[in-house]
Amino acid sequence: MRKIIGKKNKVHYVEETTRFQMVKSHKGWLVIGASMFALGLGVQVTSRPVSADVVATSTSSSAVNAETTSASSSSAVNADSTSANKSSAVNAETTGASSSSAVNADSTSANNSSAVNAETTSASSSSATNADSTSASSSSAVNADSTSANNSSAVNAETTSASSSSATNAETTSASSSSAVNADSTSASSSSAVNADSTSANNSSAVNAETTSASSSSATNAETTSASSSSAVNADSTSASISAMKADVTSAGSVTNTGFSVSDPDYPSGMWIDPDNSHYSYEWLQANQGGNQIVFSTNRTGDGIVYVTELSALNKVLKQYTLNQNTQVTSAVFASTIYYNDVYFEMVRSSSNSFVIKYTASKFDNISYNTLSYFVPKLITQTTYYVDKDGKQIIDSNGNPVAAYTQKGLVGQNYTTGDVNVVNGYYAIAPANSNGVMSPYGKIGASYVKNFHDGVVITYTQTGSDGTMSASIAQNGTVLQTWTSIKPSDPTITYQLGYAKYGIKNPYIPQTSDIKYVYNKLGNWIVYNPDGSTTSRIYPNDPSNPTKIADSSVPDYPVIAFIPGYIPEDHMGTPLVPVDPDDRTKGYIPPTPSDNGTDTTITYTADTQKGSVSYVDDTTGKTLKTDSISGTTGSKSTYSTSGNIADYKKQGYALVTDGYPAALTFDNDDTTDQNFTVHLKHQLTPVNPTEPQTPGAPINPDEPDGPKWPTSTYYDKTVNETVSYVDQNGHVVAKQHTDSVNFTRTVVVDNVTGEVITSGAGTTAWTATNGDTTFDAVVSPVVPGSVADKAQTAAVTDLTADSSDVNETVTYTKVGSLVPSSSDGNFPGAPTVGYPNDPSDATKVTPAGVPTVPGYTAHDPEGHVLTPGSSYQPSDPTKDTTITYTADTQKGSVSYVDDTTGKTLKTDSISGTTGSKSSYSTSGNIADYKKQGYALVTDGYPAALTFDNDDTTDQNFTVHLKHQNIQSTEAKTVTETIHYQGAGNQTPADNTAQVTFTRQVSTDTVTGEKTYGSWSADQSFAAVTSPVIKGYTPDQAEIGAKTVSGDASDLDFTVIYTKDAPTKPVKPSQPTTPAKPVQAGQAAATNFVDQRLPQTGETDQQHMTLSGLLLLAMSTVLGLFGMTKRQRKE
Repeated sequence: MRKIIGKKNKVHYVEETTRFQMVKSHKGWLVIGASMFALGLGVQVTSRPVSADVVATSTSSSAVNAETTSASSSSAVNADSTSANKSSAVNAETTGASSSSAVNADSTSANNSSAVNAETTSASSSSATNADSTSASSSSAVNADSTSANNSSAVNAETTSASSSSATNAETTSASSSSAVNADSTSASSSSAVNADSTSANNSSAVNAETTSASSSSATNAETTSASSSSAVNADSTSASISAMKADVTSAGSVTNTGFSVSDPDYPSGMWIDPDNSHYSYEWLQANQGGNQIVFSTNRTGDGIVYVTELSALNKVLKQYTLNQNTQVTSAVFASTIYYNDVYFEMVRSSSNSFVIKYTASKFDNISYNTLSYFVPKLITQTTYYVDKDGKQIIDSNGNPVAAYTQKGLVGQNYTTGDVNVVNGYYAIAPANSNGVMSPYGKIGASYVKNFHDGVVITYTQTGSDGTMSASIAQNGTVLQTWTSIKPSDPTITYQLGYAKYGIKNPYIPQTSDIKYVYNKLGNWIVYNPDGSTTSRIYPNDPSNPTKIADSSVPDYPVIAFIPGYIPEDHMGTPLVPVDPDDRTKGYIPPTPSDNGTDTTITYTADTQKGSVSYVDDTTGKTLKTDSISGTTGSKSTYSTSGNIADYKKQGYALVTDGYPAALTFDNDDTTDQNFTVHLKHQLTPVNPTEPQTPGAPINPDEPDGPKWPTSTYYDKTVNETVSYVDQNGHVVAKQHTDSVNFTRTVVVDNVTGEVITSGAGTTAWTATNGDTTFDAVVSPVVPGSVADKAQTAAVTDLTADSSDVNETVTYTKVGSLVPSSSDGNFPGAPTVGYPNDPSDATKVTPAGVPTVPGYTAHDPEGHVLTPGSSYQPSDPTKDTTITYTADTQKGSVSYVDDTTGKTLKTDSISGTTGSKSSYSTSGNIADYKKQGYALVTDGYPAALTFDNDDTTDQNFTVHLKHQNIQSTEAKTVTETIHYQGAGNQTPADNTAQVTFTRQVSTDTVTGEKTYGSWSADQSFAAVTSPVIKGYTPDQAEIGAKTVSGDASDLDFTVIYTKDAPTKPVKPSQPTTPAKPVQAGQAAATNFVDQRLPQTGETDQQHMTLSGLLLLAMSTVLGLFGMTKRQRKE
C-alpha cells in the first residue's frame, strides 16, 4: 500500500506534513553566537560523538510501544499515557504512577526518565522488549503486557549499566538476574540464552547489543518471566558474563530433498543483502533525495520480527533497527520517517522523504511514495501430494503408499518440487505450480489488512482462485469505497482522501501451499494377430523419469513378434521398424505412443508376395517379356498364360512348354519370389523357283504389319556386267558394253522374323545356268580434249549368285589448264594454257608451258618457283593447275618513346604485302600507358597505313609519351603537451595546444616520386602559467612561449608539484562535547591552511573573529524572535 498526497495539480508523494515552529530560549541563540565567536578566536575544541539525546544518572525507566501498567519508575513510548508524577507519555496506552519517561515526544522531565534509541548511562536499570513479562523489581517492558514495581529502562539503545537485565519475547523462569531468548530456559541466577535450549547458573549477557555490563543477563525473542535484573536486546555487547546462541528451530529453506528445494530469490543487481544468515531480506527501497536506501529483512523462523537497515547510495550501512511485532521506531537517517511493525504487517511513513520500490516479491511499480506498506513474510508450509486421477494416494511398485512431502519457506522464496520414484504401470503429470515462489495466498475468503496508523485501513479479500481480490478502504471504521474485483496484473488504483492519495494494488502471489502430482495408468499396445486373437503389452516405465515411458534403448524393451508373411503396422498404417533391419525374425519395435495414457493398436497385415512369368524364345535364347505377378500371402493368383501364348503363335511362334501352374497360390516366403517360364520357338517355311511365295505378302496373315515373304532374288538371281562411257555430267561419250550370268537355289524363311535362311536343313546351293562364270576385260577408247578415269575395265572371274552385278562406268573428264593467279589486286594477268592428250593412253596428257609475267614470281601448287619459259606436268590431267604470282613482303616497326626519360618503352614489329592495309593500331597501347600515368605527346603512326613496294627499305614510326604530375597540399600538426605531477588527486589534467603547417606536393603519376614545396610560415605556442594548487609548489612557474617550424617534432614538458612543509600544530585545549554529532550526509572536515591576505597580512582567524562578533549580534536579534512557540499541523 502506498500513500500519495497531491495539491494544485502537482502530485507530491507525502503522507502528511507537520510543520513545527520550535521555540527555543534566546539563551540558546546567545550560546550559538558565543560559540562562533570562540571559533573566530581560533579556539580548537576536541569532541567525541555521542549520538544520544539523554544522560541519566539515577533510577530510570522507559518503554516503547507497550501496553503497560506500572507502579513507579516506568515509561511508555508511542502510547496514550496518564502519569501522576514526573512522567510523560507519547502515543501509548499507558497508566503510570510516577517516574516515567517518553521517547518520540517534546518532553522535559525533572527526574527519573530516560529515552529509547539513545546512548544511555544508568546506575541501576533494566529493560524488556517484545516480551510477556512479570517482574518484581528492576525491569521494564517494551511492546509487552507488563507489571513492574520500579526501575525500568529503554531498549534498542547503546547502554552502559552496572546491574541490569532484560527479557524479550521468551518463556523463561528465573530466580535472579536471568534472561532467555526464544528458548525454554530455567536459570538460578545471572544467565542468558539466545535462540537456544539453555540452563545457566549465572552471568549471561545479551546478543547483538552495544553494552558494557559488570553483571548482567539478557534475552532476545523470548517469552520471559523474571524476578529481577534483565537487560536490553539488539545492541553490540561487551560483557564479562557468558552467552549462548543457536537453538533447535525450523528455518525457511533448511530442508531439502531430491527434487525439492527452497532458496532465496534472485535478488536484483546492486541490492544489499543482510549478511546474517538467519535473516531473510525481502524488501528494498531507495530515497529519491540523496539516493540513500532501506532494506527490510526478517528472521528465517518466520516470527514476524523486522530488521531495518539504512544504507548509503553505495551500500554502506548507516543505521540498523530491530522491530518486534506491534512496535515502531523513528529513523535516525531519514528526517520525519517512522517504521512500523504490526502483526506481519510492516510500514514506513515519511513526511519529508519519498521512496521508490527497488525490490519486493509481489508486483510493484516505479512510482515514488512517502508511505509504503508490506506484509512481513510468513513461514509457509508447502505439502506435495502424489495421487491418482481420482485424488487417492498412489501406491508405489512395492505396495507402499507414497507419502506426501512437506517443506517450509518464507513468502517470496523460490522453491522446487519433485516426483517420486517410478511406479510401474503409472506415469506422473507435474502440476503447473511444481516450481515457483512461496506464497501466503490461495485461500478463498481469506482477508489481509493494512493499518496505516492514521485511521485509514485497507482490507484485501481473495475472491478467486486466480488471485482476484476485492478491496475496501475505511477511515475510522467507516468504509469509504469497495472494489469487488482486482486482478494481480491490474495497475495500481489511487484513492484520494483529503490531500492524501492511497494506492490500492493486489498483493497476490500464485498459491503454492498444495501441490499435487497426478499418476495416471499407462496405456497398452493392443496387438491384433493374423489368426484373429489379440494380445496386450503395457507401456514400460522410464526407470529414471516417472513422467515418461522408456525408449527402445532400455534392456528388455517389448518386441512385437515376427510372423512369416505378415507385417505389423501402427494405427496410422505405418509399418513398424524391425529390431534388426537385416533380420526381421528378431521382431519389431513398438510405435511410440502419442499419449502415455492412451492405448495404441498394432495390426498384422498380410505381406505382399511377388513373382514373375517369363516368355523365352528358345530359337534366340532371349526373353521376349516378363510379367510381374503379386498377391498377399495365401491368396490365389488370377494370372493366365493362354492369352500371351496365342498372341505369340500369331506372330509365327510355336509353343514348346508352359511352366506356369494352372491355379497358383501365393506362398508366405517374403525372401524368395515365385518365378515361372513359358518356352517358344520359330516356325520355318522352304521357298525356291518351283515353289515360290508372293513376294511382299505377310508371312502370318493375322500380322499384316509383320514380316513379309522375300523377293525371288533370294532363290533366282542373274549377275549382269555393264560398262558405260560418260563425261562428268553423265553424257555418253562412247558406246556402252554389256554381258550376264544366271543362278538358282532353294531357301528356308523364318516365319517370326522373315529372315531368309540359306544354309542348313531344307536349303540348296546356287548353280550357274550355262556354267559360264566369267566377264572378260574391256579397253577404254580415247576421247579428244578429255581423259578417261581408267585405261580398261578388268576381267571378272568365278562369279557366284552372291556376286553383285558388275556395273562399270568409265568417266571422261575435260583436261585441265595452267591458270595464272595473284592475290595482288594490281596483277596484270596472264594467258590460260590447256593440257594436250596422250594419243596412246586415254587417261594421260603431255606437259604444258608456263606463261611469264614481268615483276612477279610464279609458283606451282607446291610453292616451287617456276622460271620463265619452263613447262609443267600436272599430277592430275583433269584438274586446273594454279600458277600463283606473288608480290614481295614489306616490313616496318612502331616504337613508344618516354620523352621525360628519353628511353624507348617498347617496339612492335609490323609487316604486310605490297599495297595491303596494315591492321596494327596504337590506340590500345596508348590507353595502357595513360593508365600508367603517361600523357600522349604525338602519335607518328598513320591512321590507315598502306605498305609500299620497296623491298629494300622498312617503314618505321614513333609514338612520343611523357609523365603526368598531380599537385596536392600536405598538412602537419605539431602538439605541445604539458604534464602535471605530484599533487595527488588535485593534480591538473595535461595542458595541450596545437599548430598546423601546410606545403605543396607534386607527385609523378608514373613513378610515384614526390617533389615537396616549403612549409608554411613558422608559428608559436603561447606561454602557459602553471596552475596554482593550494599547499603545493610547481618546479616551473611557467612554460615559456615556443616558436616552431613545419619540420619540428611535438613538444613535451613536465611540471612537478612539491607539497609545502606543514604548519606546526597548535596544542589542543581542554576537549568539550559538541551539541550535536555530524549527521549522515554532512560534508567531511577539510584541512585548513593558515592563509594570509596579500599586502595586509591579515589572517583568516582575524576575519573569523569579526564574523563571530557579527553573528553574536544577529543571534541576539533571532533570540528575541524565538520567544514564541507555535505549532501548526498541515
